[in-house]
Amino acid sequence: MIVQVPDNQLYGSALISGWTQSGSSETLRLAVVLKAAYLIVPDGAGGRVLEPTKDETDVQIIYEDVGAFKYTTPADEIEIIPPSSFGTVEVDEDDNVTPPEFAPSNKGEAFFEFDGSNFLVDGLTAAHKFEFDLEYEADIAIEKARTDIVVKGFVSDTGDGALQVDGDAWLRRAAPPEHTIDETKNLFGLQPKTENGRSLANTNFTFTDENRLPSNFSSEFNNFYRRSTGYSTPDNRVADPLSSHALVEIFGVADPDRNATPPDVPSYIFTLPDLNRAARYRFHDGTLPDHEHCWRTAEIGPMRADTLIVAPDNDRATVLWRASWSANEKPLDSYRRVEITQEAN
Repeated sequence: MIVQVPDNQLYGSALISGWTQSGSSETLRLAVVLKAAYLIVPDGAGGRVLEPTKDETDVQIIYEDVGAFKYTTPADEIEIIPPSSFGTVEVDEDDNVTPPEFAPSNKGEAFFEFDGSNFLVDGLTAAHKFEFDLEYEADIAIEKARTDIVVKGFVSDTGDGALQVDGDAWLRRAAPPEHTIDETKNLFGLQPKTENGRSLANTNFTFTDENRLPSNFSSEFNNFYRRSTGYSTPDNRVADPLSSHALVEIFGVADPDRNATPPDVPSYIFTLPDLNRAARYRFHDGTLPDHEHCWRTAEIGPMRADTLIVAPDNDRATVLWRASWSANEKPLDSYRRVEITQEAN
């Protein structure tokens, strides 16, 4: 099945499938993802607007998480660990250990090589730090419970910050006591899948053919906005999708006061474009020949603008939309095309 996108600008798109869960019911769903990239340019009136990019590489759908393992030495120098440096401690039948500096009891533990020495990942002291620096998460979530907003770079001197949409606070950051690499370099970065607030590590769940997801699974797991210590989403506004022509303001303080003397003013401000998109699919019901003009049409509905990634230092932005439907609505072999349209405001 192909995806037909609007012709008003450059887009990336993908059709994906996966399992979702509501209560105890698992459902196989199909989803269409639409991606657009923008330059943030002056509008001539003192503000900024989003101008669609003309570079196809900017809108390519990313199918795998992008990042690198980084090791902070006791000298506080961050080094990138190449994939070839990773391994698992092995023990043969004669209790010979590879690498030899580890004990047989370390069998199965992960290690990495750095500067001629091997380190157990779980055995690092407080003077060392080893973490995966997630730079970009894959675009292929079936659905998201909330809106993801990322502000790359742009960290204030105090570490505090806020993001407001049409004057309402959506994201707040009050200098977390402990900084990961992501928190140090991004005002509002990416929450790793393994961190508290997002991890599924404690579900005690065994995957079987009958049960593909943990019983307490929520599509909020697919959201990567920061919700670790020091971050908050006032009034849960991220539960709403992004809206067309909304004003986005980024502050270097956690609680902006516009009535202060002097008033707190945004460090970066821009207006979103028209975000109204809708999707439908075409299918062959078997009653007529399998030709395009004979295909039937079914509405999927409005697409949710659920992801905004902003890089103020580079004046760049990315927006993603998503819509899904039950794969069982029609026989899988009857689907022919998804059509995405730009709806009128």
